Amino acid sequence: MIDEITVLIQNIKKDIQNTRNKIMIDANKELLLLYFRIGKIISENQKYGTGFIKTLSTHLKIEFPDATGYSPRNLSRMKKFYECYHDFSNLPTALAKLPWSINCLLIDKIVDTEKREWYGIKCIENGWSFVVLQHQIDSMLYERQADNTKKMTNFATMLPESQNDIATSIMTD
Repeated sequence: MIDEITVLIQNIKKDIQNTRNKIMIDANKELLLLYFRIGKIISENQKYGTGFIKTLSTHLKIEFPDATGYSPRNLSRMKKFYECYHDFSNLPTALAKLPWSINCLLIDKIVDTEKREWYGIKCIENGWSFVVLQHQIDSMLYERQADNTKKMTNFATMLPESQNDIATSIMTD
């Protein structure tokens, strides 16, 4: 009977933790959607110039004094976020799961969407923090790992073609 109670308690704890994780993921997605919508409004109203972003920032800080993230710099990032994807459905799935700060880092440092998505996937797979991701980008991890055509091996000359492909795949993995 004690073992059954222990199992029940463990199951409840797992359910609570899973629900908390789902809430955090959903909240992150909603925050990204909000920032995307704000970025769209800023982008579509560029006719008001950079003063619009400063004015918007001031008004948002007054209206939401306890909230962070409405600085002119962050509002400019929201605009850039919108302009990178133009449609939230174009946001790669991996990037939609990542926090705003990591998305900003990826947008600021990487122009190519495919490369950005690759780093996003690696970030999720490896649990990279902002600092670790920044280091991986600065050390050009993508260029060293993602594209096998740039790797120097003697597989093509030393192995039969079928083994060449397998050896290359193993090196990639």
